[in-house]
Amino acid sequence: MHCTLQKHRPGAFRVACLLLGSLAAACSDEGPAPLQGSAFDVERYDLQGEFDWERSRLVATLGLTLSLTGDGPRTVVLDSAVTEVKEVRRKGGGALPHALDPQRQELAIDLSSEPEAMSGAPIALEIDYEALSGDALRAVPARMGDPVAVRAVYTVSEPLGASRWMPCHNAPSDRAIFSIAMRVDGSEAMIANGDLVGDEDLGAPGHLVRYETAYPLPTYLMAFAISDFEVERGTKGDLPIAVWHRRGLPGDHGGMVDELARAIGRYEELLVPYPFEKYALVLLPDFSVGGVEHASITFQREERSTQPALSSDLLLTTHELAHQWFGDLVTVETWDDLWIKEGMATLLEQEAVRVYTDESGAGTLNGDELGPHDGDAVRDPSLAPGEKYTSGPYGRAAWLLTQIRSLAGEEAFWSALRGVLEERRFGTIGTDDFLDAFAPALGPEAAARARRAVVAKALPWLTVDPAPSGGAFVTVHDPEGALVAPLELAWVAGDGPTRVQTLTPGERVEVAPARPGELLVVDPQDRHPEWAFLSTEHDLEAYAATLAPRRVPADPEGVSCFLDVGGAHQLAALQDGLPKGLAPEELEAFVEGLDGERPGRSRSPRRATPRARRASTPTSAARGRACSPASSLERRTATASTTSQATRRAAPSCPLKSCSPRTGPRSRPGSPRAASPTRGSSTCPSSSCRPRRRSARGAGSRRWRARCARACSRSGTSRRTWTGSTRLPSRSFVPSSPACSARPMCPMSSPRISAPWWPPPRPRRPATRARWTASLGCSARPRPARPTPPPSARRSR
Repeated sequence: MHCTLQKHRPGAFRVACLLLGSLAAACSDEGPAPLQGSAFDVERYDLQGEFDWERSRLVATLGLTLSLTGDGPRTVVLDSAVTEVKEVRRKGGGALPHALDPQRQELAIDLSSEPEAMSGAPIALEIDYEALSGDALRAVPARMGDPVAVRAVYTVSEPLGASRWMPCHNAPSDRAIFSIAMRVDGSEAMIANGDLVGDEDLGAPGHLVRYETAYPLPTYLMAFAISDFEVERGTKGDLPIAVWHRRGLPGDHGGMVDELARAIGRYEELLVPYPFEKYALVLLPDFSVGGVEHASITFQREERSTQPALSSDLLLTTHELAHQWFGDLVTVETWDDLWIKEGMATLLEQEAVRVYTDESGAGTLNGDELGPHDGDAVRDPSLAPGEKYTSGPYGRAAWLLTQIRSLAGEEAFWSALRGVLEERRFGTIGTDDFLDAFAPALGPEAAARARRAVVAKALPWLTVDPAPSGGAFVTVHDPEGALVAPLELAWVAGDGPTRVQTLTPGERVEVAPARPGELLVVDPQDRHPEWAFLSTEHDLEAYAATLAPRRVPADPEGVSCFLDVGGAHQLAALQDGLPKGLAPEELEAFVEGLDGERPGRSRSPRRATPRARRASTPTSAARGRACSPASSLERRTATASTTSQATRRAAPSCPLKSCSPRTGPRSRPGSPRAASPTRGSSTCPSSSCRPRRRSARGAGSRRWRARCARACSRSGTSRRTWTGSTRLPSRSFVPSSPACSARPMCPMSSPRISAPWWPPPRPRRPATRARWTASLGCSARPRPARPTPPPSARRSR
């Protein structure tokens, strides 16, 4: 990156004057003036040091190779929030004048005495410094109460954390080669970007581990982690794949390696071959966010990344994996373009699990899985880098890309993305260039709508009023142009053609069946979020009274038509109830006919049983894991029971009345969702629940409570989990997990923050306790007898 700055008189005296001026400004109300320097470009970062656990500091020497590219003063200003800079010198030479501004977190280095500074040749510098542990340099000691008593130290650099553990040029568009050599104890290991190029035994002090990249990276993608790691390894062709975790951490790490290999294969089909020399998933303790991607390695919170059979764990993992293409291979030009990498990763994470969520091949664009929030723009330059991690760059950006995908078509959409990755390989891309890649397939009008949608903050909304015909008058309001693709309604009949109604913004449309037996399908292409446009209590009630019943068959004759629509639409309709007139003896055949069959099998009235689908999954069969598709109710469940159907009928209903659905794949520093509840257990990665707050729209919490109640009492039975014996539309999944089978969950738990309820309420009768433990597949253990206190200690009530 080139930094164009102002000219000033060179020399050490100028640096001292700049520092003096900044200190004087710090005492005034205006704040310090920025240090000024020349434009420069960093070519290499060579870091060598060790972490001092006694003082909780990184003690290191940074080798920095850079060249001045501007005509300004022969001074460079680095981003630096390290604790102490001891010395700055020319490599192999003497010390150089420098000034550190702690308030502005900048380090100015005077290079006027160096001949290379005048000619623009590369200059090699060395900086001795110390960095105190904190949010960007996390040091987690062996803690009391931690089931895995193993210490770990690691970095969290995105968006601007790299300057807290290394002086650098902290811009996403400036790429440089990165190498790191760290002394670690004999029992510990280090993982970092690039190839392992050295592991020197130092005897008693430990060993020196060195990694180096063969490709340039921006500083926010540079990372390392040190701990006593165990490594589960696998391959995808010639590509090494590994899961690094603290020694003794329980989990299905081998299963996660299998899922990573499968997801990489899926991404390579859609995009370009995997671009780096390895892929390592590193599970870390006390991780402040869900996950952060780095080139060739990803850091994730260990409580949310140990069970590939849990949808939350797998979706987080596939999201971070997708960043290896968008975010690492191609980097954003500025932090205002954050939506490109986060929106693409949110879209791609659903493609990686399509084998579980859309096995029928009926086609879904996963719009109902997206969660945009009103007021969050896709691109918002007014926010600071750390504050940009809202739903805008995530769910809303993925919604924009999904609309573009539906208009451009599958082949044109993925072809444009492949072109971006090939043309910008190890480079950057901004918003205008990224949208231009889709312009030929979209046309000028749709391309213009996409540019308006990037900056729109307000969500569209619907007004729904009952109509005399029994239908409803529906009006779409889109004041800021967030809609790129129109919202459509389809009327499907078993003995006639499909009728489509397009809801044009500002136009009042009567939505009603033209003849008896027509079935309403909202958003047949599944390119818009479900429920996102119903914003008021009146509209929700009118929708529930007039339109929702039209989505479910009103008679047995409409059931066959209902079974031909996609799983996303079946799921949305069944959340409002079962078809009318369906006899109890017909329920099993109805459930068996819902969307969800083995991959490669043509659609037929009878579909494969869940057990057959699990057996057909190669990775599941190889490791004996149960991995079955199910409904999005199941995807919101954090675990699944493997007990028999008869035992599940005896399970108590879910006591939770308010579960916390969470949108967005993960949080970042500065996001209001950055602090998620602590979930920790040596057996199950989830053990806490966050109650859902009242929805700003008025009826959101009541709607989720109603869904939870329906999920817990479906078909007249009480269920803690939805497993393979209960067939619902193949829209999402919760495979069974032996490691977590003893953790009952609410079926409406969010895929982002699980909502388990453990321990269960204390039973009143021993028979109830025995029935409860049997439903969990556990052995009933007698409660120890409570000692009887002496008479002197008793108190009368």
